[in-house]
Amino acid sequence: MPFTLFPSVLRGLFVATIVVLFTAPVQARQFDKSGYSFSTEPLPGWVDWADLAEVPGQRPGLAAAYRLVDHQVYISESGETRFSRMVTQPLTEAGLNQAAEIEINFNPAYQTLTLHKLDLVRDGQLTNKLQPEQVRLIQREQDFDKRLYDGVVTAVIIVNDVRLKDSVDLAYSIEGRNPVFGNKYFSAFSLGWNVPVDRARVRVSAPAERKLYTRSLNTDLEPVIRRHNGRIEYEWSQENTPAIISEDAVPSWHQPYPGVQISEYRRWRDVTRWANSLYKHDDALPASLVEILQQWRDEEPDKKQLTARALKLVQNEVRYFGIELGQNSHRPSPPGEVYERRYGDCKDKATLLVTILDQLGIKAYPALVSTEYQRDVDNWLPSPGLFDHVIVTTELDGKRYWLDGTSNYQQGSIDTLGVPDFERALIIRKGENRLAKIEVANSAASSIDVEEAFLTSSYSTPVSLSVTTTYRGTVAESMREYFATNTPAEIARAFMNYYAKIYPSISLDNDITASNDTTDNRLTVVEHYHIDDFWKADNENRIAYVIGSSIAPYIKKPDTIRRTAPLAISYPVNVRHQSTIIYPEDIDYENREPSVAVKGKFIDYRRAINYADRKLTVTHHYSSRKEVVMPGQLDSYYSAINQVRNTLEYTTQLNNITPKGSINAKINTLLDRLNTISTN
Repeated sequence: MPFTLFPSVLRGLFVATIVVLFTAPVQARQFDKSGYSFSTEPLPGWVDWADLAEVPGQRPGLAAAYRLVDHQVYISESGETRFSRMVTQPLTEAGLNQAAEIEINFNPAYQTLTLHKLDLVRDGQLTNKLQPEQVRLIQREQDFDKRLYDGVVTAVIIVNDVRLKDSVDLAYSIEGRNPVFGNKYFSAFSLGWNVPVDRARVRVSAPAERKLYTRSLNTDLEPVIRRHNGRIEYEWSQENTPAIISEDAVPSWHQPYPGVQISEYRRWRDVTRWANSLYKHDDALPASLVEILQQWRDEEPDKKQLTARALKLVQNEVRYFGIELGQNSHRPSPPGEVYERRYGDCKDKATLLVTILDQLGIKAYPALVSTEYQRDVDNWLPSPGLFDHVIVTTELDGKRYWLDGTSNYQQGSIDTLGVPDFERALIIRKGENRLAKIEVANSAASSIDVEEAFLTSSYSTPVSLSVTTTYRGTVAESMREYFATNTPAEIARAFMNYYAKIYPSISLDNDITASNDTTDNRLTVVEHYHIDDFWKADNENRIAYVIGSSIAPYIKKPDTIRRTAPLAISYPVNVRHQSTIIYPEDIDYENREPSVAVKGKFIDYRRAINYADRKLTVTHHYSSRKEVVMPGQLDSYYSAINQVRNTLEYTTQLNNITPKGSINAKINTLLDRLNTISTN
């Protein structure tokens, strides 16, 4: 698991008092609770007790005043200790919960928790609130829903009798780090949150001979560096840090919060060397698997086909589950063991896949990626902590492929598999000293093809609607997962209600079916409905409309229209939506609407209208061209999607309901309906 850089919310900031007061030092004791333990001890001698800001910052409308956030780290040859002091003053009833309910996470496999102080100040009077017998240790396994078990324990402290305008001061330290990282230090710290903080400080002390590299992100603040007693110290401190207002629909790599990064890794080659030491395993595989692989080699000379077989085996026959205790958080299990027990996490599956491909004569490597930071890894100092996922890469016929053993719903050749947009990867091979860029080939891009047919037998009876939707690439894989994890009744209800937002009188006629093309990573879904009042009466006329509804979600505006953050848009996406109205007889058709084309830097859209042989066909094509819109480009992007939104609905009016009558085609911009569809 990676460290978390720049959390946006101050969770459990239990901050301190306005006056500098001290209770008597706590006694050094150990307490055992629920099979785990923690200690109480006086403040460590190396800790520098921080002063509060002289002038409290402005805090209108806040639930609590955050007086201090102080993190200090002491690095030694034997390991590291992280000291934290956090201080809050509740100003509203909601702020009482933030001050009085404390949670501290630590991993007992390699860390120990020590509580130093828990004081409350009321009207200048200080009270010791540290009651070890009231501390509860709970193993929650917050990532268990993701099939990950890491052994993290939460110390829960409920401070009693906290009132408005009290100040709560908590100080504790956590000693130890995961031994899988060896003796090299790396970490990151926030210096800004979504609430103002009166004073934020980071202090790191290390032996003078240890070379630490630092980088400030989203801030001009540089460290104050001190040397004394054979040690070097880095300190970042600032007062009255403003609140950072987050915005919706930002790219996952966008990090608006200021902070600092510290690492002893100078180059990516150093990280590769660390990773190589973990991925060295005995390549022995079970005899049963070796026999299968030999049979494959005898049957199939094509290396792409062999790669697809190997990937499918790892995806489908080894279920995803990770027991990430201690070093197992980053050290993969032996591939033979993974296959025999038939479960493993991403790194276990990657190691097994690399080993299988090697047995098949195909050279492949594990690759570290960040699902959270993606391309933003470019802006970071090299560090093992940046990565939270492992995939596999191989090169065949001069083309590089990226394979994910945890993607269970992929089908087809490796040329058509969806590629998650991780953007950057560190390939684990000897001497690798740069991040690789993950390219998504056009053949692997997501696409949706919708064909709607509205069959009209008469203008006063229900219209039959048949819908055939073909999904390709990543979106096909997502839809396979949807069909696999929902019941037929749930699927039918969801699909019908999607159309009911457009045609309220719709009813489902048959079961919804899904069929797979196992050679092309394609899923086809077929739906059948009837609509009671598709044709609306308007005096002597009849009116009906069709909507390119599958495009609407991709042109939805964000909640924050005027923004300072970049806007993420789905990319690469290609959508074709065709609606065909089949009339009961031939009609005279006059199309008064020209074809529409909207082409720019971010999207490409076309709409065409045709009539022939009783069929009126409205066809929309949409594709995204970029994955992000920068703030200065928003007006251009909004203008483009507004043009598209204004053409998605097509209304047709049939006059006098007589054969060979006239039909006037026109566009109605019913944005309310489109917005309803977009938010489905």
